[in-house]
Amino acid sequence: MFDSKVEKNIVEFIKKSQLGVSSSDIAHFLGLNRMTITKYLAIIRQKALVDFKQFGMAKLWYIPVGLNREAFLENAFLEHYSAMDEKKLKSSIKKTSKKIAEGIRDAYRRFHNVEKLEKHYAMDSLCDAMEKIGAKLSMLDRGDEKILLRNTRSIFRDHIKEKPLLRIFEMDIIGYLISDGYGYAKVCFKNSLSKGDPEDMIAVYVKKTKESDKEKGVEYKPN
Repeated sequence: MFDSKVEKNIVEFIKKSQLGVSSSDIAHFLGLNRMTITKYLAIIRQKALVDFKQFGMAKLWYIPVGLNREAFLENAFLEHYSAMDEKKLKSSIKKTSKKIAEGIRDAYRRFHNVEKLEKHYAMDSLCDAMEKIGAKLSMLDRGDEKILLRNTRSIFRDHIKEKPLLRIFEMDIIGYLISDGYGYAKVCFKNSLSKGDPEDMIAVYVKKTKESDKEKGVEYKPN
């Protein structure tokens, strides 16, 4: 069974050596057998958190330089928004988020060759879109009046806790795609990763009801 604490301890130990460490060094430090450490290293390497240099038959594990186009653009984006005051930030995010969400919706309209997404297209498109941009969204229930969703990974990862206004992006993508299929959507976050909860629990009302009127959320209609 994979233990995230062991993963963290392995990474932290490797960070302490600029030259790299062997799997035997790691096993000795953590008090685990080398075969167990080898399995962990293979998984951690897939996440691009560590890599190794081959010296004959030996491998020395080290922390690679974490520089890539995606990380660069993400950091540039977050630094840009960090420079704004909250009022200006909220206004800017709303404008940007609306354009991005509508662009995603229009891309799936073109893919399915429809003017508006049908209900099943809307849900399939939403799950596909969110996965592609880094979220981990699943549908728990789909009723005639309400859809329940769970998201266990924000597209902004841990940054969502530091900058909760970024949640608007995820809310708009959900709202614009579902309202396109159902004619209406009211997106209500019950639990939120931005508040430190372990997952987003999201109720999306697809009809105006007495229950939906009582809920705090954002309404969307297709255009």
